[in-house]
Amino acid sequence: MTIKSIYSHSKIRNKLFLIFSSILMVYCVLGLVIMHFVSDAYDRNLYSEAANELNLSSSTVNNELHNIEDFSFREMTDGSLQGYLGSIQNNPSDYNASLAKTYLNQRVTENFDQLKFANYIQITAADGTKFMAGKNGPINDLSANELDLIQSAQGGHVWLNDANHPNVLVSARQIRDKTNVRLTNLGVLQIQVNLDELVRTYLSLSAGKNFMVYKDKQVVYSSNSALSMAMTKMTPAAAQNYSIIYINNQNYFVTQLDTNYEGFRFYNMIPFNTLFQQVLILRTEMIGIYVFLLLVSLFVIRKLARRISSPLENLIMQMKEVQSGNLQLSDEAIGQPVNMDEIGELYVNFKLMLKKINELIQENYVKQLVIKETEFQALQAQINPHFLYNTLNSINWMAKINQQQTISEMVEALGNLFRSMMNRRESLITIDEELILTQNYLTIQKIRFGDRLQFYLSIDEKFKKYIIPKLSIQPLVENVIKHGLEQMVNDCYISINCIGNKDSIEISVSDNGPGMDQQTIDDILTGKGTQKVSKIGLMSINSRIQMLFGDPFGISIHSDEMKGTKVTLHLPYKVTERSD
Repeated sequence: MTIKSIYSHSKIRNKLFLIFSSILMVYCVLGLVIMHFVSDAYDRNLYSEAANELNLSSSTVNNELHNIEDFSFREMTDGSLQGYLGSIQNNPSDYNASLAKTYLNQRVTENFDQLKFANYIQITAADGTKFMAGKNGPINDLSANELDLIQSAQGGHVWLNDANHPNVLVSARQIRDKTNVRLTNLGVLQIQVNLDELVRTYLSLSAGKNFMVYKDKQVVYSSNSALSMAMTKMTPAAAQNYSIIYINNQNYFVTQLDTNYEGFRFYNMIPFNTLFQQVLILRTEMIGIYVFLLLVSLFVIRKLARRISSPLENLIMQMKEVQSGNLQLSDEAIGQPVNMDEIGELYVNFKLMLKKINELIQENYVKQLVIKETEFQALQAQINPHFLYNTLNSINWMAKINQQQTISEMVEALGNLFRSMMNRRESLITIDEELILTQNYLTIQKIRFGDRLQFYLSIDEKFKKYIIPKLSIQPLVENVIKHGLEQMVNDCYISINCIGNKDSIEISVSDNGPGMDQQTIDDILTGKGTQKVSKIGLMSINSRIQMLFGDPFGISIHSDEMKGTKVTLHLPYKVTERSD
């Protein structure tokens, strides 16, 4: 047997499984390979170009700024420097003050030569005398607010941002007299740092990369002034650790890093196309491959569907012939299946079905005759209910004539009960009518059990007009007598109460019987229990109420073993629509 023959006689589900599994495997393998390359390219660019570089850049800048801060601290606490500044402050006109000024000029010059990335260094004595060394460039004159900030730091270090001079920071510190811890003001030490020189010395800003430093939501340094202006308008604090921001008609991949040093925040901005170029290329290739595979798959599925549907279409044509009434099709008219798969079985079963239908048509004629005869016999066997009512009424009057009051009451109650139960015209009756039916039943049981059966009824007249499914309360009372009173030695107390809530009426039937456990209650409500309630189970009553009024209504049961049971009917405020 060839492979083609095996395939032709295979089941349709096996054919479809084989084809779609093969296609799916191809998709999965190609998808995994493509996603592998995409993930590698994405991770490589994202972490190496963004996170790692930003961490390295921020660490480098922070270290250099720390070095300048440490230098200013050493200068501030230097004893000779404080001594010369003290001489100028105490005796600004004597010879020692003149020597101190010469020394301070030399010291400032020497310190400037030692500092990298400094535009200038300046010491301002308490009397306003300035000692400065640096490159040709603007000297940052401190404003009143900046002086207040420096003085409030009480010798602590302060980084100042010069809004007029971009890409520079000013290190400032108040010099305080440490002699005998007097801490009087001796002057101010300023160092202006060239951030642009610092960043470009240590960082590579090629391929359109941009580096920015913020302090207190203000730009301290930006390698691209246009980007810094746009970022300021966008509120940099809104940027997440990793995000894509549209600036100046171009998407940028932005990484952000907050440091614990002086509130500095660092941004690394890389053009999106530069970072994700490989990803975009792979994505385009992947889309092309998937489109090609999709077209191939559609072509294969179309051919397969046509191959499967052709015999089915022929079979449907024959079924339409049968639908039009032609049940006598020959095997030649139906045709023979090409392959013995599910479609072939449909052909065979269709022929068997036609044969069976013809046989059933013949049998149905005979059965109809038998049914008509049976209906006629059943009609003859029916007893007129009025005959039973009249008979019970005659027995009632005979008992009254013979002064048999107990028999009269029982027969009268039985007649009323029988009349109510045999009336099938109404499935819904008023609560008042249901209570009359229940009281007729209790009248009979009261005669049977005597004082052992005690019954209490407490229902306000305003509730009696609302409707209830027939035989809802009486079976509950019958259940108490059957499963409570008959198993008890003591007296049985049955009480029927009714209360009104906002959305429903609650009619409860309570007793002091033996009760039952929760498992028994669950079995009764789900129909698993074997107990019966006057041939109408609690589950049946619950189902009828929910079917008529909806799921919020029905039956609830509360029972304690050896203490009694309380069954509550939850009904809507609904008045009967029948006319009296």
